Amino acid sequence: MNFQKRLVLKYYGPWLLLLLSGTAYGQKIMKYDDSLVVSTGQSSVLVNTKTGRLNYRFSNGVVLNNTIAYLNELSSGYMSTPACKMHQASTDEFSNDGGKGVRIIVKHWGNNAGITLIQQILVYQDHGYLLNNLTVLKADGT
Repeated sequence: MNFQKRLVLKYYGPWLLLLLSGTAYGQKIMKYDDSLVVSTGQSSVLVNTKTGRLNYRFSNGVVLNNTIAYLNELSSGYMSTPACKMHQASTDEFSNDGGKGVRIIVKHWGNNAGITLIQQILVYQDHGYLLNNLTVLKADGT
């Protein structure tokens, strides 16, 4: 999957989903017709590619179902991921100062405002937390 590098607005506030857990396990990536699942021994993330909603499950019992990403853009107003008609999920590996793992990239598009929302979730193989961010691209390149 190739994305054009057109950064218009970038709402980057690493939202930290924290899990207090222990042992590290390998990561599994499973693709289905309507979803993508990335799991470790500490957490799992399910992306529903029909609705654009995400489910998070942590080994300490915390469950977050049907979560969305949203923004309140100055000219277009409130925009959420379920307002988009198309949702595409992919994965790639990453390595940074925090460790190694799998990056989930979810592209949401097809809304009335012509805005594309790109969500990234970093699932670390040796840590019990996830990092999320949301990037916003306008159709006119501004």
